Amino acid sequence: MEVKLNGVVIPPASGPPSGPAGGALAGTYPDPALNTANTAGDAVLKGTLTTAGDLIGASAANTPARVVPQAAGTVLTSNGVGVAATFQAAGAGTAIPKSILTAVGDIVSASGVATPAVIPATTAGLILTANGAGVQSTYQTNPAIASAAAAQTTANAAVAKSTATTTGDLYAASAPSTPTRIAGGAVGEVLTGNGAGVLPSFQAAGSGTAIPKSVLTAVGDLVSASAAGTPAVIPAVAAGRILRAAGAATVPAYSTLTVPDTAARGTVLVATGANTVTALAMQAVNTFGGGDGTDFVARTAAQHSGACG
Repeated sequence: MEVKLNGVVIPPASGPPSGPAGGALAGTYPDPALNTANTAGDAVLKGTLTTAGDLIGASAANTPARVVPQAAGTVLTSNGVGVAATFQAAGAGTAIPKSILTAVGDIVSASGVATPAVIPATTAGLILTANGAGVQSTYQTNPAIASAAAAQTTANAAVAKSTATTTGDLYAASAPSTPTRIAGGAVGEVLTGNGAGVLPSFQAAGSGTAIPKSVLTAVGDLVSASAAGTPAVIPAVAAGRILRAAGAATVPAYSTLTVPDTAARGTVLVATGANTVTALAMQAVNTFGGGDGTDFVARTAAQHSGACG
């Protein structure tokens, strides 16, 4: 029978081998031992694995080395190119271990640079709120949106922007929770209430409860009621005329009677023509006034006596 050692044919001997062993063997024949300091070709010696769980990695090119296992739960972690991998605590490398998520709803946030921390799930309705740069976010109560249901309610209550079709449009409620478009009015019109439960509308100024200043078009104009809730203008007229009541339910009017603007003390107002009043000036002492059939005239006592007969 042909015997080979490492691919080399060993010729038969007349007796057992003797002398020093070589290659993968150490010691001397006839009882050589495995040479742990020398591997045969590309093989890795089993003797490198000394403990259950050992791994073999390269500590350098073509240099196998034992990777020592660590505590339960540790993971084999790369330490970069050219550096042997080692067992490390889960998450000690660049990955975040799933084990830090202990409850449904947990969120992972950074409590420091490359330091993951858990923000635990909390009461329904709270919202995750930023606390500024360098500070971990926290769940807080938002006064504007107290809960997810309130947020949905807010969304449902929004008015579609498409409702406003023209510049100047307004929104008003035509019924509870029912927004309706109010079209803009003509230039100068004002939005006027039409009573409870009725949409307001743009109307001519003054068609509501206020009297617009625009009705006064000239100096001296007056405003009077031509009917209940209906203002009317009494325009200014010529100097000297007086405003005279025209009776119930009738707008006062300026009379055609003309009265002097001024009169001195003791002056007597005398009608000198139809609807014309003249101021008769004070006469001398003991002078009397009397009619001559046409006008009121001043007379002396003698003239007055003669006129009276």
